[in-house]
This record gives sequence, C-alpha cells and structure tokens, in this order.
Amino acid sequence: MAEKKVTVETLEEEKLKELLDIGGRLWLTIDGLWIQSVERELGTQKCLEMYTKIMAQNGAIEARRLGRFLGLPEGKAKIDEVIAARGLFNGGVRSEHKWISDKEVILDLYNCRPQQGRAEKGQPIFPCKEMETAHLGSFTRQLNPKLKVECLFCPPDERPADVPKEVSCRWKITSEE
Repeated sequence: MAEKKVTVETLEEEKLKELLDIGGRLWLTIDGLWIQSVERELGTQKCLEMYTKIMAQNGAIEARRLGRFLGLPEGKAKIDEVIAARGLFNGGVRSEHKWISDKEVILDLYNCRPQQGRAEKGQPIFPCKEMETAHLGSFTRQLNPKLKVECLFCPPDERPADVPKEVSCRWKITSEE
C-alpha cells in the first residue's frame, strides 16, 4: 500500500490553521517549562530579570520578521499595522483592540494561558509586567520608534474595577506622529 506523505504543502487551510495553533502552544510549553525551571533554580526575581532581557530581544526580532512578512516600511509602520502584526503571533493569547482616536488604541489581552496554567496548578501569578513592557515596547519601537507603549494593567498590578476578569493585561499604544 502506498504511504500518503503529509507535508505543509498538502494540508488544507483548516489543517494549516490547526498546525499553526499547535506550533503556538508548543512555543508556550517550552516558554513555560523554561520559566518554571529557572524559577525553581534561581527564584522568581532572577527569572524575571533574565526573561525580561530575552523578551526585549525577542520583541524586536519578532517585529522585524513579521514586518518583513507583511511588507511594512521598516521603522515607519502605522499604529494599525503594528496592531495587525501583533495580532498575527501573540503566543496563544487572544487580543482585542479599541480605538480611542486615530492616534491611540487600547490593546487588551484575554485569558492568558500561562497565567491560567499557573492558577490551575495553585502557583502564584507571575509578575510579568516588566517583561511584557520590554517585549511589547521593543516590538513596537522596532516597527515605529515614534509609537509609545503604556501599561494600563498587568500582573502584579491590582486589577482596576473597570477591567473585566477575562482581561489579563491592558496596554495603550499612542502615535506621536
């Protein structure tokens, strides 16, 4: 009997989407295992320091690659293009954005899988604000250094009363152009 060879080229669109989702979840698994291992060996603070440096570098690399993929003008992407690029690969976390004006957008990340996993295991929430600020900041600056990122809420911040519990963190991106 002839063996059916499965390759990316032979997959149907829905299967390609499923494979992309699996890849994102595998990335999150490696990420989570690394964090937990470093946290056990060196403590949360040292883990956070190391991870913040890594994610700042990763944000710039991710933006550069996604920018090329989307054909964005290097260093001159518009705010809506940055939001579009950010939405393409976001580590398995659903995000939504709301325009405040043509120069300001609020970005909400929903049901963060890593934080949910920690909660399910009875682990404390990971204080990811510094790391996420470094990642989103370097991602955004790489695409357009005139865009400003501001954290409105991210762990370990206390959740503002007006932020729904499904929102894991909230950011504002502002264009100075």
